[in-house]
Amino acid sequence: MIVLKSFHLLRLTYCALAVVALTLITACDTAEPAAAPPTEVPSSPSSEAGPAPTTAVVQATAAPAAATVAPTAMPQPAAADAGPVEAKVERLVIAFTQPTHETNIPWFGARTMLSQFNPVQETLIDLHPETGEFASNLATDWSMSADGKAWTLDLREGVPFHFDFGEFTAEDVAHTRALMGQEDGVNTLNGMWRETVDTVEIVDDHTVVFQLTASEPDLDFALSIGGDLLMMSKAHWDQEGEEGLEDRIVGTAPYQYVEREVGQSILFERVPYDHWREGRPDFAEMEQVFAPESATRLAMLLTEEAHVAVLPREGLAQAVSGGMEIVNSGIGGTHTMFLFGGLYYITGDEAYDPSIPWAAPGEKGRMVRQALNKAVDRDEINEFIFKGGGAPYRVVDYHPTLPGFNPEWDERWEEMYGFDPERAVELLAEAGYPDGFPMKIYGAHTLPGVPELPDVSEAISIYFTEIGIDVEIVSVEFSVVRNQFRNKLDKEFLYPLRSSRRPLQQQIRVHNLPSPLGVGHFYESDLIVEKYEELTRNLDPVERDRIFRAIGDHKFDNFASMPLHWLFIQVAVNPEIVAEYKFTGTAGWNFSHMETIKAVPK
Repeated sequence: MIVLKSFHLLRLTYCALAVVALTLITACDTAEPAAAPPTEVPSSPSSEAGPAPTTAVVQATAAPAAATVAPTAMPQPAAADAGPVEAKVERLVIAFTQPTHETNIPWFGARTMLSQFNPVQETLIDLHPETGEFASNLATDWSMSADGKAWTLDLREGVPFHFDFGEFTAEDVAHTRALMGQEDGVNTLNGMWRETVDTVEIVDDHTVVFQLTASEPDLDFALSIGGDLLMMSKAHWDQEGEEGLEDRIVGTAPYQYVEREVGQSILFERVPYDHWREGRPDFAEMEQVFAPESATRLAMLLTEEAHVAVLPREGLAQAVSGGMEIVNSGIGGTHTMFLFGGLYYITGDEAYDPSIPWAAPGEKGRMVRQALNKAVDRDEINEFIFKGGGAPYRVVDYHPTLPGFNPEWDERWEEMYGFDPERAVELLAEAGYPDGFPMKIYGAHTLPGVPELPDVSEAISIYFTEIGIDVEIVSVEFSVVRNQFRNKLDKEFLYPLRSSRRPLQQQIRVHNLPSPLGVGHFYESDLIVEKYEELTRNLDPVERDRIFRAIGDHKFDNFASMPLHWLFIQVAVNPEIVAEYKFTGTAGWNFSHMETIKAVPK
């Protein structure tokens, strides 16, 4: 039997030697990443009527439950001091993993790419970087109607768009929603902006009402940095159209766009005026440099070519040895998982293929999925890959602090999911696969916040091989994987993914419903569709908890996926340059609030 500990220790030794070698040479990208394929920009929609036809062990903690209605007095978001300090460097350089999409068009990709927009554009609502509580941003106050079908927002006055495109008003809110809800948009919440939001009613220049087709008690989270509705300028669209959007990002945040070099970097500069957040950022410029290799990012940090770096946990330990410091997200709100392609158990779904072993109907497919779950040693993955930073995870999308979490899942975990390769082999035989079967894992991609996903895939492939599965790891970019699962073309493979802690109704809609509301298609069933419809008709907290639990029980009992761990997001920083960085870790793109990074004074 292959012992994962020995295997992984060898990998760690190799990586450490590779990094030592890299620090002796000039750090540079080891591979030129391919640019995302060009996508046609959709025609202009109507903005009023909606879219046209450290290495220490950490334990994940809970974010406070989201309030349905904003409190009267909202705390201000974290802000730069009133007047920037004189930083030691003019340009703050952040070494990032390769983004899933490199584009200036926000509806061309998922929330995972939005860290490219964060320094430039703002959302209506913020999340406090340390607590995750709602805070005012471009909206100063908001409230939900009694039936949950209307949300009224009061907008901040006197906020200028970059490059003299006028002040932010209600028209820009309606315009942004229209762009993000187009039929051919592929942004994560496209279905919500197109199907759930009926209209954005403009009451006056600084008041809007989101009129909904169904109750949506979590719209405030979708309007926050947890969503993808970053405000765009209608005046910019009207003057420069599609080409203007492609040419530059225009927003209201403390940094403004300078340029993008596809495959390499994106550069921002501090706005030439006092921002509404009572000051300006400490750094005159901010550059995000894209380096797909973790060893390259570490070398950049250690040689001071970068001042902040996204690294796997093993790289963080080496960064600390080199004098760097580790910053944890305010909330342990990121979850990692392995997903089974092809679980489309909705009556009449033409994409469903019953011949796929893990997607077979009834008890047969269920036993295969249980076998694959029981083949995986999550404790070992946590120890050797996540360096002890993971917390238990029972059902995809369900955090112990969210409604619907069932404590019985903890009690039944060992019996149902616990590591037991012998029982896994028995289950495969009972399901009709005594000699296993071939399987593909699309597992070579990294994602912001969890660059260890390829290591997770490698470990899981070893576990599967030990119970008789013939595993092939396929190396493709995440954009390919994403296209496959969004279009229900993933039935022949498994893949790792990470997501963020968000309200359950939103997660279930995105991950477990058919199109157009669903985009992930992780696991679909008639029961989930039925229960989701109940959710849209019910605002009573007790009833909603019951419905959420019923969906969670269904997913748990049917091994709908392979939940791995809850994690904090961690980054390494140069303490000689960066004095402070606070971010929630639960935003859709993980790395938020970059515009508030504080400098060590010169």
